[in-house]
Amino acid sequence: MRRWRMMIEVAVLVAVVIAQADANQFVVFPNAGELASPNGRYVVRNSEHESAGSDFVGTFRSLWLIEVATGRTRKLCDYLGVAAVAWSNNDLLIVTQYVARKTSRAFGFFCERHGRTDHAG
Repeated sequence: MRRWRMMIEVAVLVAVVIAQADANQFVVFPNAGELASPNGRYVVRNSEHESAGSDFVGTFRSLWLIEVATGRTRKLCDYLGVAAVAWSNNDLLIVTQYVARKTSRAFGFFCERHGRTDHAG
């Protein structure tokens, strides 16, 4: 069982690395504010969490996927610090979260698959 899990994790990692190699230039959030897909159908936007200075909410920023034509929104992820985002093609979004000095996490999001939105990472 442990071996299968490791094989699946390696396969996902390889898929994300290949997608990143084919990706457009990365944009760094929260500085960017938003990033449009190559075909203009989707926009990724940053959202800051509003809270009092004395509150600790655990996450401070979120990335949202917005379908421009319909206005439908979907929360992609929460992140601390910065996140680098790039479109690999019109429907595949790559997100790298920088968690610590030498640690990051990469996610792949399929924006549309057979009429619905899915997460690949």
